[in-house]
Amino acid sequence: ANIREPLGVIARLAPLALAALLAPTLLKSMSEQQLHQSARGLLVGLLIAICFTGFEYLSGQLLLNKIAATFPGSIKLKGSPPEVPLSYLNKNSALLVLFLWPFLLVASVWKNRTVAMALATLVTLALLVSLAHTESKTAVLAFIAALVAFVGAWLAPRFMYTALSAAWTVAVLAVIPLVMLVNSTGLQNDPSFDYNARARLHIWNYAVKRTLKSPLLGIGIHSYRYQGERTFIPKINNKTTGEMSDFKGWHPHNMYLQIWYELGVVGAGFLLVIGLALLRRISRLEHRFQPYAFASFAAYSLITALGWGMWQSWLLASEAWAVIFMLLAMEYARRATDQNT
Repeated sequence: ANIREPLGVIARLAPLALAALLAPTLLKSMSEQQLHQSARGLLVGLLIAICFTGFEYLSGQLLLNKIAATFPGSIKLKGSPPEVPLSYLNKNSALLVLFLWPFLLVASVWKNRTVAMALATLVTLALLVSLAHTESKTAVLAFIAALVAFVGAWLAPRFMYTALSAAWTVAVLAVIPLVMLVNSTGLQNDPSFDYNARARLHIWNYAVKRTLKSPLLGIGIHSYRYQGERTFIPKINNKTTGEMSDFKGWHPHNMYLQIWYELGVVGAGFLLVIGLALLRRISRLEHRFQPYAFASFAAYSLITALGWGMWQSWLLASEAWAVIFMLLAMEYARRATDQNT
């Protein structure tokens, strides 16, 4: 529908994929000092990010509002008087959940155990503060899923591998019938159900009905917003109850559904194989690494299932960084163990 969009996606994906592929070789070539400094940088960087996010939630977004006032137009404001909306930090909360696990892995092998435990505790508590204040239900659910995967992989890694593989298969192959099933219950029109969740269900139902028109190859990469009508905001039928109709939205807010809509069964097949191959690779890691990697995978799976469009630049970059951070954490943990033995 718009040839510049898929070309742009390819241009963004190529260097990200190359970076993730080169990371293992580059990490192995690092000196002990370089690796230690990189691991410390990961700890400090995430600590800054998570403390900033928590501070903004607790202070009513003091710094962001100051930036918006100093540099007009830098942040889109809402309300009266205009201020930075709380939803502006939704991405921060979700990505902190994604990046938490390599951080904890590095902390788990830090030489100074007191400092390591203090950092891990501080970051986890700061994340819980952010999740308690965030508007992003996606971030909260992603953290719960990641925590379940982490604990499950410690106790029964083989079972967790099987469970995540089954969940991934169902998410990719059965997303369309699952959306149709939920729609048949009428939950999307229940005023007692969360408004934003109902809006998401209407977007999904809109996408499902149009996916069925071109199920084999879809309509093309990043073509969702350029195909068909331009109904990007909810159609409110009843202002009293908030009842709405199916509408398009900027994107399906669901990677599994978006892959069917834009790339059809062929794209869904690729996504299925990639996810299962990654899970299989994780299952072959040393046992001590599996909980962290499975947790990251679970967090990613939830974030992309409920939150944002799959081709957004910040999300694509974050996915690559999640892989690189985990590889960095594992390489650091391996060398730290070798030195201790």
